Amino acid sequence: MLLKYHFGLGDAESVPNKYRQAWVVASLANGEEIPTGLLKAGSKQLNEQYYTGNFKWSVTTKTFPDQKWDPQKKKYIPFENERKELGVERTKKFTQKNKLNPFLGIFKSKGPALVQEPSVYADLLINEPWLQSLDNDIARFLSLVPNHPSPLLISIIEHSCRFPASWSEVNKRVIIRSLEYLANIWPGHGGIPNDFLGISMMCPDPTARAIAGEIWIKAVSQCQVNNARVGTAIAKINKYEFAPIKRFCDLAVGIYALSPQHKKGMFELVQYCLKNLPGKPIRNLKKLLEIFKETIYDKKLVREDALLKTKLDQWKGTKSLEKLVGSIV
Repeated sequence: MLLKYHFGLGDAESVPNKYRQAWVVASLANGEEIPTGLLKAGSKQLNEQYYTGNFKWSVTTKTFPDQKWDPQKKKYIPFENERKELGVERTKKFTQKNKLNPFLGIFKSKGPALVQEPSVYADLLINEPWLQSLDNDIARFLSLVPNHPSPLLISIIEHSCRFPASWSEVNKRVIIRSLEYLANIWPGHGGIPNDFLGISMMCPDPTARAIAGEIWIKAVSQCQVNNARVGTAIAKINKYEFAPIKRFCDLAVGIYALSPQHKKGMFELVQYCLKNLPGKPIRNLKKLLEIFKETIYDKKLVREDALLKTKLDQWKGTKSLEKLVGSIV
């Protein structure tokens, strides 16, 4: 019955609670949404995000207590400092008695307490003490879930990309090793992998950006990338200028001219990036707009996009962008 469902020959209408996890894995392996029936355990509802990895993430500014030297008072005085931070929104905290034991010790036991059997996907939340050596093993851990890397990727985003100035050498290597592995298994993956691809295009490490670019080139050729989601992720990274957009622009100019298909893909990517940028022009926005202008293949698509047109009209009021925006609109 389970195998029939896995191969698309059955449904998940009546599932024994004992084997519910296997049915969830089967639906995720097929690249499908988890059927509602599989998420119901009696009168309770399982949290789908812990299986799909499709958590919301965002860049924010947070205040923290700090000290600075006052030359007049000749002492350190307290003040509220600010920092930019990328965070993952986990609405509920879970504990799970049935650990995946022993599951290498690298993952927290944070799956839903409602789960009757341990789940690989629900437990892919990285333990912080392991972060310093994670770069050596991340490809192995990703290979545990080759059909569905999203839960582990969102955890990598959470820990390795948290602060703009803390992309340590280990964090960079984690991103690089993850991208190298994803380059071999990319076809068929959507959602969080596309977010990860967009974030990697903004990585301070040029090797990571280059690999991300190669993945994008191949994925566009095979029609296996969600450019809207990649572009939106890049825009989210640029909120509060968490990372300079110049990193992406330098990468983009070398990959969009490979074919008409890649040019069209870059238009869509940058279109969604522009739509999701803040109204106040970010640094180096002009360079991004120049790439957008070069990739436009149908101006009707620009005129009919109300949100994009609103953003362009806002930026048109900036003297340095007025002429360029006018030529786009």
